[in-house]
Amino acid sequence: MLDIIEKKIFRFILAIILILLYIFLPSFIVPLFYKAYNSSNTILADLARLEIYLILLCVFSVIFWEELATSLPKFFKNFKTNIKAVFKNWGKGFLFMIICNACILTVVGNIASNEAANRAMITARPISSILSVMLIGPICEELVFRANFRKIFNNKKLFCLVTGLIFGSIHMISSIQSGNYIELLYIVSYSGLGYYFAKAYYETDNIYTSMTIHIFHNSLTIVLVMLAMYLERFI
Repeated sequence: MLDIIEKKIFRFILAIILILLYIFLPSFIVPLFYKAYNSSNTILADLARLEIYLILLCVFSVIFWEELATSLPKFFKNFKTNIKAVFKNWGKGFLFMIICNACILTVVGNIASNEAANRAMITARPISSILSVMLIGPICEELVFRANFRKIFNNKKLFCLVTGLIFGSIHMISSIQSGNYIELLYIVSYSGLGYYFAKAYYETDNIYTSMTIHIFHNSLTIVLVMLAMYLERFI
């Protein structure tokens, strides 16, 4: 029993280290592409930013290679069941997030800094921003915030709550850095969405299920944001 507890503590510490790696690794990679990253050529700067995200993706793909390799054939073997879990949990998570955001917006008065930063980057660095938000980010985040903790928590609700809360907290970093502490209320909506991502993963025991729901959600969000930005030109 003690041995099992010690293993879980070790895995939890390792999981936290990997989260820190996910947060700070880009700042160590940027100097490698410093000239291109800060180039006045917007396309070159955009591609340099994309390279950084791709390196991040490669690093975590290597770390979680066993999980990725073994889960892929299982995902397609139980494709219908997994896709059903995707849309069932996405629907609940999306509805929860909309209701929470609507309530929080009346108090805060603006969208979360994380969301505002993403929208600004879509305009400034469209290639890297769209690919990172729609594909690279969801893959890395599901590995770091979900697969990273799967062997630590055997209880479904605890797994979903803890990983959802961690997921939500990470998205509040921009708000903390900017000093907009009232925006921390948005942790509820982000964590709620993360809860349903985790639930989809736990129910199917397949990381590709939560990756699919995350990619679908972010892709839909990007499309809606870009559509809104386009329509603003005619209003």
